[in-house]
Amino acid sequence: AGPQLSFLAVAVLIWMGNWPAFRGRTVDDPLEAVKAAAAPWYLRAMKWTVEGIRVSLFVSLVISLTALPLVLSQFHIVSPIAILISPLVAIVVFVTMWSGFLMLVLGGLVPPIGQLLGSLCNLFLAILEQVVDSSASLPYGHFWAPGPAWWWLTVFYSGLLAAIVWGDRLPRPRWKLAALAVWILV
Repeated sequence: AGPQLSFLAVAVLIWMGNWPAFRGRTVDDPLEAVKAAAAPWYLRAMKWTVEGIRVSLFVSLVISLTALPLVLSQFHIVSPIAILISPLVAIVVFVTMWSGFLMLVLGGLVPPIGQLLGSLCNLFLAILEQVVDSSASLPYGHFWAPGPAWWWLTVFYSGLLAAIVWGDRLPRPRWKLAALAVWILV
C-alpha cells in the first residue's frame, strides 16, 4: 500500500499543479500590486505564511480525500487530524530529510559537521514522532471505518484517472460533482 499511496499522492500533486489556482497568482489591479509591494516586510511575510498554510491545508485535504478509499481498503482507518497537522509535518520532514542528506554528503568530509547534522536529523525525527503520537491521542483524530470493495476502488480510481487525463473535455464541474456524489452513494 505504501508505494501505491506515494504514487497516488505524486499524481495528485502533478494534477493540482495544472489547476489555475496554483499556476501563479497575478494582481489585476495595478494599484493593488503597488500597494502590496509597498507593505512592510513583516506584513508581506505574514501574508505569505498564511497563504502557504492555506495552500498546504488545501493540498493535504485533496490528497487525503483522494487516498481515503485506498487507505480504508488497506487499513480501515480515517485520520482527519492528518490534514490539520500537515503544514507542521511538512516543515519537520523537510528539515529531517535535508539534514540527513547533508550528513551523508558532508559527514565523511568533515566529521564534526556530519555529527552536528546527524544530531539535528535525530532531533527532528523525535519531533516528528512526538507530533504523530500527540495527534493520534486526540479525540476524533482517527477512527475505524469499513473499507470499500476492490471493484469500488477500481471504478473510483479509473474515474479519477479519466478526470485527470481528460478533465478539460469532461462535463462541467457541477456534473462531475454530481457524478461523484452518485458514485459515493453506490
